[in-house]
Amino acid sequence: MADVYQRQPTLASEAITLRPLREEDAKELLRVYGDERAVPCFNGDNCHGDTFYYPTLKRMREALDFWRFSYEHGYFVRWSIVENATAQVIGTVELFDRESGAEMDAVLRLDLRWDREREETIVAVLETLLPRVLEGFRSRTVVTKCWPHATQRRQALEWFGFAPDSRAFVGNDGTVYGDYWRLDFPGEPGREPDA
Repeated sequence: MADVYQRQPTLASEAITLRPLREEDAKELLRVYGDERAVPCFNGDNCHGDTFYYPTLKRMREALDFWRFSYEHGYFVRWSIVENATAQVIGTVELFDRESGAEMDAVLRLDLRWDREREETIVAVLETLLPRVLEGFRSRTVVTKCWPHATQRRQALEWFGFAPDSRAFVGNDGTVYGDYWRLDFPGEPGREPDA
């Protein structure tokens, strides 16, 4: 990936396509963010109290507008997750570099439709995205939230090589957040990992 904030790439694998957000995604994303069962797996840490529960199409469209605005200003990159077999948008995934003390981490937020919060779907998204991380981001470490109750997510993270992170993450307002998992990449930022 060249500068991910100059041109957002579409990333594809056999099972999943990650592509830039579109206005017309709002209806399908309402099935993700309007479902109270899915909300407990979302990561609202350091998001000023946003729980990512959007029960109306109007609220979902406002969130899409904010996510596109944030991308245009270089805050984070968020893709729509398209399930290739059904051509449905089943969630979103976000990445951004964040300084954490002396370290730089790429923070990954993965929001899936309730019926797709499954190990195989999570692994497919990670397989599509993570090999490209070192190309477009400065970080050599990816961290992601995994609540203790999210057993399918935990199994997917373990399969991919993530491990619980003992570090505390401190938000902009001083709030301390936990339940993060970490994956370290070999090599230098800006380069693909060695095969």
